[in-house]
Parts: sequence; structure tokens; C-alpha cells
Amino acid sequence: MTHGNSAPTSTVELYETKTALAALLEHLPVGVLVEDSDRTIVAANPALCEILGVGVEPADLIGRNCDRMAEELKSHFADADRAVARIETVLAQRDPVRDEEVRLADGRTLERTYVPYTLPDGEANLWLYRDVTERNARRQELERKNELLEEFVGAVSHDLRNPLNVATANLESAAANSDSEYVDAAMDALDRTELLLEDLLVLAREGAVIGETEPVDLAETVRDCWTNVATADATLEVDTDRVVEADRSRLAQVLENLFRNAVEHGGRDVRITVGAVANGFYVADDGRGVAANESDLFDEEYSTSADGIGLGLRIVEKIVDAHGWEIGVEESRSGGARFVITGVEFVD
Repeated sequence: MTHGNSAPTSTVELYETKTALAALLEHLPVGVLVEDSDRTIVAANPALCEILGVGVEPADLIGRNCDRMAEELKSHFADADRAVARIETVLAQRDPVRDEEVRLADGRTLERTYVPYTLPDGEANLWLYRDVTERNARRQELERKNELLEEFVGAVSHDLRNPLNVATANLESAAANSDSEYVDAAMDALDRTELLLEDLLVLAREGAVIGETEPVDLAETVRDCWTNVATADATLEVDTDRVVEADRSRLAQVLENLFRNAVEHGGRDVRITVGAVANGFYVADDGRGVAANESDLFDEEYSTSADGIGLGLRIVEKIVDAHGWEIGVEESRSGGARFVITGVEFVD
């Protein structure tokens, strides 16, 4: 007879648990090494043997002493003596170590995690190894490309702005002495070129990157953004009191670009509404509606404006993606466009 709220673990339950743990260990993509208080290996998996290149099966490691094995394998490490000394230091301190890099003699890089724990008969150690060589190579390549992109952006900004400034100054002088419609058209074209240059630089420099997120009052941010946009005779209605988790400055770019888009394509007196949905928010207008397939709106080549290339919505999409959100467009209740951003985390 048993007493209390729980029954003793049965032999069958122990067998099932052991089988499940063995299967987990077998298929984990991370190298696992478990040693007891005497530094005797009590568990290892195939990923460990593959990552460390020990050339044996996990079963061959069980019962072996980790000290001796570390001496045998130290030639696998780029700095053999330092690698062994580091293991001894970690064991002496018995403080958890997370994702420290270890370089191998063959040029690969591993991440090692150490977790001290206690068994019924004494202290024990868990080591986890992950090969991050390819991941680091991709990161380095991305950093290299970003550096090249930054150089390109700087050159474009400098080399294009100078002739634009010269052209603008000369046109302003010409406009002072002429009321020709051609001068006005040229000034409009230069203004549009300046806006496109700004959009290109934002897209190139910041497109898919966000900084630290924080709780952001959506209504307050909407009203602040409204004052930063040339909205002509357009009107704004805010129908939300939600607080969202977001990069404040990048969220502002999303809202400002959506406001500009509404005014540009919906008319000078368009009415814009910002409100909340179950898992996000929307920006709707009462303009002429969605004139293209939903996916086309976010293409770099798409624009309903004769003198534009539609980068504003492309920037919106990239910032939304960077937050892990999704954006779609549909017809609003008043027949205009309704941009809906979902997957947003609300803060209570």
C-alpha cells in the first residue's frame, strides 16, 4: 500500500523515461558530454563524436576518464595547452559558462556551454558543444557586405547631393526671374529626386534592422508622426489606446510613410484613421482604394504615382518584417485603403 499523493515510479515508467532520454541524446544536433564526480564519462552522443572528431562511437567513450581524454584530444585544439587549462579552470570554479568560443586546429570554431550540477553521490558536469563555423562565416560575410554598403551609401549621398544642390540653387534663381511652367516642373522634379534619395538611403542603410524595443504608446506616437508629415488638408482620427513593444524610431518611420502614402494617393483632404485590431493595428483612409494586387504594393518597382518608384511602402514592409510582424492591405470601410499590421505584442 502506498501513502500520500504520489505513487512510486514503476519499472515501466523508468524504462520509458530512459528510452526517451536515450532517443533525445541520440538525435540532438548539439554535442553532449556528461561526467560524474570522478570525471568519468557517463553519457555522450553521436554529435559530440562528430563535432570533436574523436573517431569513435559514443559507447566507446562511456567509462573513460575526461582528464585523460582531454590530454589525448588536445592536439585537436588550436591552442592545445590553453584549451586543457581552460577546462581545469572552469571545473575548479564550477560557475556556469555559456557559449564560449573554442577554436580547433582544423580551423573550425565551436561554442561550448558548461553546466555544473549535483548527483546523489556527488558533483557532476554537463558539457555542450556546437559547431558554429558556418554561422560565424555568414556573419562575417554579412558584416563585410554591410561595410561595403555603408561606403556605397555615403558615396551616393555625397555625390548626388552636390549636383542636386547646384541645380536647385540655379533653378531658384531662374524662378525669381521667370514664371515659366517649365521652371516649376523642374523644381518639382528636383524635390521628388530629393525625397527618393532619402528613401533610398533609408532602405539601404536601415532597411531590415531594428534597435532595442520598448513599450511605445501607439496613439501618442501616431500624433507625433502626424506633425512630421506634410498632410495638406488631410485629417487624422486615432481610435486606440494600446501600448506596443517596438523600436520607437522605426515604428515612427512606418507610420509616417503610411501617412505620406495616404495623402499622395488618397488626395489632399483624405481622412486617415489609426486603430487597433486583435493582434496589431491598422492605418486606413477614405481615398480611392487599392488599385493593385496586394503583393504588388510592396514591390520596389510599384508606384501609382507618375513620378515615383514606390519606395515608401517597401521601407514599411522591411521595418515590419524586422519586428517579426506582418502587413497586409485591404479595402477600408469607406472604400479607401486599409493597411493592417499584425503579430504585434501589446504591453499591458
